[in-house]
Amino acid sequence: MQFNQKKQFLILFFSLLLFPLLSNGATLYFSPEKAEYGQGDVFKVEVRLDTKGDSINACEAKIYFDKNQLEIADIAKGGSLTTLWAKDPFYSNIEGTIVLVGGIPGGFKGDGKIISIIFRAVGSGPAGVSFQDGSRVLLNDGKGTPAGLVKEDAIFEISSSKAQPSDEWKKEIEKDKALPESFEIKIGQDPAVYEGRYFIVFSTTDKQTGIAYYQIKEGGSDWKTGESPYLLNDQGLEEKVLVKAVDKAGNERIEEFSASGSSFSYVGLLTLLIIIFWFIYLFFKKFKFKK
Repeated sequence: MQFNQKKQFLILFFSLLLFPLLSNGATLYFSPEKAEYGQGDVFKVEVRLDTKGDSINACEAKIYFDKNQLEIADIAKGGSLTTLWAKDPFYSNIEGTIVLVGGIPGGFKGDGKIISIIFRAVGSGPAGVSFQDGSRVLLNDGKGTPAGLVKEDAIFEISSSKAQPSDEWKKEIEKDKALPESFEIKIGQDPAVYEGRYFIVFSTTDKQTGIAYYQIKEGGSDWKTGESPYLLNDQGLEEKVLVKAVDKAGNERIEEFSASGSSFSYVGLLTLLIIIFWFIYLFFKKFKFKK
C-alpha cells in the first residue's frame, strides 16, 4: 500500500516538473476566438502568433473552417509580421481550407498578426475555425528547428437574424487613407531566371488593408498588372520603369527605376575618367615640351 502511494506521489511529482516543459511553446490563435454574428455579416478574424519568448522566423499554417457556415470574402496581409511569403495565402471555399507559408527575416519575438481572414456568414449555427496537423513555426536559430507549438481554435455562433447585415471589412477599407510603404525596384539577370533576360524585383507592405496588386509601366506603354519578378519587355534597358503598388482601399504608391540612367552613369564615369587622363597627359606633355 505504502509502495503504491509512494509510486503515485513520484509520478505526480515528475508530471508537475515536466508540465511546464511540455506546455511551453509558441501559440497560433485566432482573434476573436469567440463571437456572435448574423447571417450575411462580413467580419474579420486575425490569425496571430504569440512566440512566448522564442524568436521565430517562419510559419506554416493549415487552417480549416466550416464551409457550410462560412465563406472567405478576402484575405489581407496588411500589418503582417510576415514580410516574406513563399506564395500568397491560398484558400478554397469549396474545401473550407486556408494554407499559408511565410518567413520573418531577422526573426520575431512577441505577439503579432500573420494575416486577416475576411469571412462572410452564409449559414446558421456554430461555425468552427481550427489549425490542422502540419501547422508549425520555426525557431530563428539558423537551423530551421521546429518550435514547440500550441494551437487554439475559434468558434463563432451564426444566427439567422433578419437584421441588416453588417460589413466590418468595408468600414475598415473606407477608413484606410494611408499609402503603401515606399519600396525599391532592383534589376536582375540570371541564367536560371527567364533564360538570362533582364527582369525587375520589387516588394512592399501596407500597414492597414494590405497590398491588392502591382502594376508596371515601361516607357510610354500602358500599365500592366504583374508581380515580382517581372520580365522586362525592353531588354535594351533604355526605358524608364514605373511600378505602382495599390492597396485594397485603392491608395497608390509609385516608384521609378531608370535602367538606362543606371547604365549611362557607368558610361559617364568612364568618359569622365578618360577626359581627366587625357588632360593630365596633355598637361605633362606640354610641361615636358616647355622644359
